[in-house]
Amino acid sequence: MAATRKTRGARGDGRSYQRLSGVHADKNKWYREIWVTDPDTGKLKRKTFSAPNRSAANKAARNWQDAHPGGVAPSAKLITVAGAVDDFLDYYEQRVEDGIRRANTLETLKYAARHIRADPIGEILVTELSAEHVNQMALRMSKGWGMRRKLSTAYIHQIRSLLSQALKKAGSRVVADSEPVSVRNKVRPALTEAEVDAILSTAKARSAQDYALIAVLNLGLRRGEVLGLRWSDIHFDTDLLDVREQYLREQGRARLGPLKTDESEDTLTMPGHTSEALRELRATRPSSGLGDFVFQSKAGTPIDPSNFYHLVQRIGRQAGIEQNVHPHAFRHEMVTTLFKKGFGVAFVQKMARHADPRTTLAIYAHLQSEDLREAARALDRSPAAMATNPASGA
Repeated sequence: MAATRKTRGARGDGRSYQRLSGVHADKNKWYREIWVTDPDTGKLKRKTFSAPNRSAANKAARNWQDAHPGGVAPSAKLITVAGAVDDFLDYYEQRVEDGIRRANTLETLKYAARHIRADPIGEILVTELSAEHVNQMALRMSKGWGMRRKLSTAYIHQIRSLLSQALKKAGSRVVADSEPVSVRNKVRPALTEAEVDAILSTAKARSAQDYALIAVLNLGLRRGEVLGLRWSDIHFDTDLLDVREQYLREQGRARLGPLKTDESEDTLTMPGHTSEALRELRATRPSSGLGDFVFQSKAGTPIDPSNFYHLVQRIGRQAGIEQNVHPHAFRHEMVTTLFKKGFGVAFVQKMARHADPRTTLAIYAHLQSEDLREAARALDRSPAAMATNPASGA
């Protein structure tokens, strides 16, 4: 007799689970169980759908439900928290297939869902869930329970956000009544202008491509936007640069894709050093082997996003920068510099191509200690301060 194993709590509540066969170990299957109403007796019974993977099993159950709308039992009375999360992931997966959401975000949600299924909260019926259950889940995850490691506050916040979205779709707003998870974003100090100059000098000594790469990063482009640049996006006659696509890795495959937001698509004016760096790079490539992408690997293909990240780190270390230099650090430095030089929020938002000005302020407008000292000196009305700086106290 074949040995079988079901995941803990995989009852007929709308959940999907995996059953492993001892006889056919190479043919593992996923099962999806739903409650349906028997048209003859009016009683509830379970119906099971199987497939080689979880996504296909869920899709088979959805197709049956669409074809038999009258035979599906009211899920609100029977579905568990884990079942509600699975249903939300199915819904999100469909939106990914429709091109509304990104596959990378779905993968992140799937990882977060594992923690909800493994926690005792996953077995509680949605109709019996309380805010205290959510609070206790967050507490367990913050301290670690059983053999599980404790999770960071930021990750617990992400899990709680997934739970909130799943329960809202199931008709429950319990998470809104629970205690919020306080998350403190780790603020990294922005690169200084002197550090950027040192990195540019190091990159220039390495190669024309490295110098152009750092110069474009300094314009505030995101990593994928830099890698997705084509020569047709660069207009040397007007010193303009079009941001149209990004080169990113999704589900283990690197490809060209749409930008993060509609506001990300724009035409930017290149500073002199950026334009000169790109001209030098183009001059180093023979016209016959110019290629389509501006930044290429030795094989002539676009640089892999992971390799790009490590390349920037390496250049930062060679320049003698103490902090970890990553591609996004240049975007941070660009926006912070613009704020310091007195440019308004609306202008900086346009340069950073943020969809919401609150993002510009919340993420980037970090006052440095030197900025605060300058502000204190500007407010100083003591005789000594007035003598050395007449503008003080004005």
